[in-house]
Amino acid sequence: MTQPDVAPDGDPTAPGTPRQAEPGADLALEYWERLRLFAARRLGSTDGADDVAQETLRRVGEALAADRVREPAALPGFIFRTAQHVCQQLDRSTDREARGLSRLAAAGPEADPPDALAGLIAAERRREVRHALLRLSGDDRKILRQLYFEDMEPEAIAREWRLTPGALRVRKHRALKRLSQLLDDRDT
Repeated sequence: MTQPDVAPDGDPTAPGTPRQAEPGADLALEYWERLRLFAARRLGSTDGADDVAQETLRRVGEALAADRVREPAALPGFIFRTAQHVCQQLDRSTDREARGLSRLAAAGPEADPPDALAGLIAAERRREVRHALLRLSGDDRKILRQLYFEDMEPEAIAREWRLTPGALRVRKHRALKRLSQLLDDRDT
């Protein structure tokens, strides 16, 4: 480890004294591009590569701050294993969201029911969903509206709510679970 630069009078905080970069900055400089490339390969596109790299470096920084990485030689493996986990979580989240959106689209008004009874059942189901949405808390309703009806990007919603993308996914999952429970209560 290098010693911090010291001013001629011996004071490392004196004006004009160059500051040493923080350890996280060194990690970002060393691993950013490699993490982006790793993520792009794992995800099959470059769309989420920056997000994966940023989330990975955030998690690794937290692990280093909490002294959970005890062997410095294991750090590169830890970084890329963390990136692999972030990619897997992103894949699972994307798959769940796509399945949910396809179910929502299938129940939408543009679906052409095969007969009158199916049309009545679909209309009743939409009324039940609207009624259940009204019974949700205002925050749950707003998150679901922004995600599914206003087609806002999750990153923009997370910034608006001052949440991390992971925290937004948890909030969305819990809101959908509560909505599902309200719908199940009406079915019984």
